[in-house]
Amino acid sequence: MKKLLLLLLCTGVFGVNGLRAEEGETLEINVSDKTKNTVSKALALKNKDENKNLTAKDITTLTVIGGPFVKRPGTDVRDTGEPDITSIFSGIGHLKELKTLDMGSAVVGSSEFVVGFLSQNHKKLTSVILPEGTKKIRNGAFLGLPISAIILPGTIEIIEPRAFKDCSNLKVVTGKWKNNPPAVSSDVFSGTPGDKILYVPVGSKQGYIDKGWKTFTIMEKQEEPQKTGEIYDKTNAPGERVTIHMKNNEPKFFPEVALERYHL
Repeated sequence: MKKLLLLLLCTGVFGVNGLRAEEGETLEINVSDKTKNTVSKALALKNKDENKNLTAKDITTLTVIGGPFVKRPGTDVRDTGEPDITSIFSGIGHLKELKTLDMGSAVVGSSEFVVGFLSQNHKKLTSVILPEGTKKIRNGAFLGLPISAIILPGTIEIIEPRAFKDCSNLKVVTGKWKNNPPAVSSDVFSGTPGDKILYVPVGSKQGYIDKGWKTFTIMEKQEEPQKTGEIYDKTNAPGERVTIHMKNNEPKFFPEVALERYHL
């Protein structure tokens, strides 16, 4: 009886890989597929395929693939002519229970991709992966959000003031600039924990220090090359095993971000 109870706990709570299961439902948007290139279309297709009756409030993880992104004219309330998450994905603002936004496998087109306005609707967002090709993070984009981990691609050129202000749970940031990271002013990360960690490529630490990333404990980290579809297991400490699924020859998360996301 005890063995059966233990088995049920391991598979039900932590899932088959031994990781803590995410609450809620995962929705995948494919920018290249007209049948699921918006929240409403993807949700309708998921309900049909899985015989469910889900609504926006049931979605806690949003995965975005495909591309390239295109500007939807007239949908950006600032009307700056710059594409924004809320103007690209119709309905993303309705996902108010969203905890994880994974755009790591998405494709950004030639137009400038800007991150902004997430703080208006996503008060439960904890983990974010931004796509390669992102150019700018706007003033106050993540203001006051409970994010604990974020991956910033090496294509970002500008991080505006107050972008991560008062993100009091922010613990792990992964910066992928191998050289010349963007300069950050003192108020970009004001109100964030003093013990947060910044993981950067090997040999790039001084560049971050020179550009104002001094409020972090900066650690150089080498991503290990893997084959597509391979599962990468890493033991960070006794009893802590992280399984990272490979996609496009790259880990979807640094081990530390996976640890943060799955609370190991």
